[in-house]
Amino acid sequence: MGRTYLGRYEIDREIGRGGMAVVYRGIDTTLNRPVAVKVMHSHLLKRQDARERFCREARVIAKLKHENIVEVYDYSGNLPQGAAPDSEDALIVTELVEGISLAEYLAMHGPMIPEVAAMVTAVVAGALEHAHANGVVHRDVKPENIMVGAGGVLKLMDFGIAHVVDMEHLTVTGAIVGSPAHMSPEQVDGKALDARTDVFSLGTLFFLLSSGSLPFNSDTPSGLLRAISEARVPDIRGRVRGFPDDLWAILARMMARDADRRFQSAGEVAESIAGVLASVGIGPLPEEMKRFFSAPAVQSVEMRHRVCQGRVALGRRYLAAGRQAMAIREADTAIQILPESEEAIRLMSAVRKSVKRVRLIRIAFFVGVIGLLSAGALLVMSRQRGYPGNVDQADFSAAMSIQRRVAFEMGPSRRGLDGPLPARIRPMIRVRPYGAAPGQQASDVQVQPEKVEPQAAPQAAPQVVPKPEAFPISIHAYPPAVQIQVDGRRVGTGRVEGLMLEPGRHRLVLSHPSCDQCRDVDTSFLIDRESPPKAPMRVSIDYREARLLVVGPQNGKVFLNNEARPRGVTNQPIMVPMDRPTPVDFMLKVVVEGRPDFSTRVSLQAGKAAAVRLQ
Repeated sequence: MGRTYLGRYEIDREIGRGGMAVVYRGIDTTLNRPVAVKVMHSHLLKRQDARERFCREARVIAKLKHENIVEVYDYSGNLPQGAAPDSEDALIVTELVEGISLAEYLAMHGPMIPEVAAMVTAVVAGALEHAHANGVVHRDVKPENIMVGAGGVLKLMDFGIAHVVDMEHLTVTGAIVGSPAHMSPEQVDGKALDARTDVFSLGTLFFLLSSGSLPFNSDTPSGLLRAISEARVPDIRGRVRGFPDDLWAILARMMARDADRRFQSAGEVAESIAGVLASVGIGPLPEEMKRFFSAPAVQSVEMRHRVCQGRVALGRRYLAAGRQAMAIREADTAIQILPESEEAIRLMSAVRKSVKRVRLIRIAFFVGVIGLLSAGALLVMSRQRGYPGNVDQADFSAAMSIQRRVAFEMGPSRRGLDGPLPARIRPMIRVRPYGAAPGQQASDVQVQPEKVEPQAAPQAAPQVVPKPEAFPISIHAYPPAVQIQVDGRRVGTGRVEGLMLEPGRHRLVLSHPSCDQCRDVDTSFLIDRESPPKAPMRVSIDYREARLLVVGPQNGKVFLNNEARPRGVTNQPIMVPMDRPTPVDFMLKVVVEGRPDFSTRVSLQAGKAAAVRLQ
């Protein structure tokens, strides 16, 4: 373009434009290096407050020296006393980052797997921590302001722009177009801001990189701002298959409605994410970022396998430590990331066997404890039993001798001690009356033998009713986190092998407690005695319908995906069946008599509502 600024920055071409400034590619003729020159719009030059804030931000940002923050080389804009308001341009000269923004990356490649999105989030968090330590709050963290440079190095750009342009006619200039979706609740509510507002915005970036969609959506700006102010963050695990629980815990804390409940610094975010990634064998982050962005399509596949192996290894460590619940979580995550992974399936099987073994040990332990307690109680009760009189020890021994002699004289051919004793050998026991003093004379008492009832005739052995046979049944549910109940009893999660069931009809219930888009399945299946099933039963959870409302002229016919029959009519809710929890794009066509057909693309999600207004 030929123009030169400050006598040394020669402009080559325009490379970007926003509501605040135009960005040019230029050459520093003094140092012979490429630069980016950001020049304030001419209609803002006449505003002295805009100039002063622009230059003040430039001076602050120039102090930041971090590998992931774009470096400021030079700036200009302060006017001499008495100069005309637009007599001099206001500009900032920075390093030129050759590459694409994260917004362009998402448009080209789609969302990242959660661990890669976490890597990007951790790197940006490190840059924000450096800025916060120097008193700079970005206030406009979004994909458009993060560049992927040569060698996969991320560069955070446009520091303080939202702060600089926070003045009247803000929406007219378009400076925050696209930014409200990344605002924090305190920004929307007009409260004082600090570093924690960047933590919230960083959470929306993490959400977007992982799912390809923003956490807050609305058809109107006011609805979007209200949703952000309420900060009801949807569970991303319902949108992204295999999003791990440990990263979800970090993301949910980053986007807490109350700033006091968030991470209190970006450094805490970076440290927490790095710890999770290290546990599955990912790191150090600079080398990982360079490797990934060198060939994103290839590295995404490789990273998926690496993450699966890392989750399996972590699950095995949990299992060895006796933490079965954590091991199940890692095995389930690994299966969702890579369903064909045999290692993940074997880990899940091993964990389930361990859980059953521990359960049996606990049952045996409790049974043993109950048995010991029962035996102790019986012993105490037996010791507490009394007699109506006190037996003289010497006389009792004599009586026992007589009894043994009687048993010998009767011989083995007689009824033994079971029959009545002859009168001539009835034992004599000297008994002291109950309550008598020990020295009192005992009286001779003839002990009468107990009356023995004649033995009843032997009864016939009870007839044994054979138990009905049972057959081993295997149930494979999708996704693997689905809980399985059979006949009102929970039998497992995801995959059940060798469940013994009798012939007949059985009730099957599938549920997914952590999926808001899922709907329980309540059905039944039949086991035929003659031909029991041999292959596993493959079942899947159901998903809630999406709700579509087309606002327009009355009685317009609404078609989806070029179907021959309309799904419904305008101004009335249309329930659309869904087969997955993630958003699905549909081609929408509305036919209204006397008007041209209206066609557009609409994204629907299970359990969610969407509205389209005819133009």
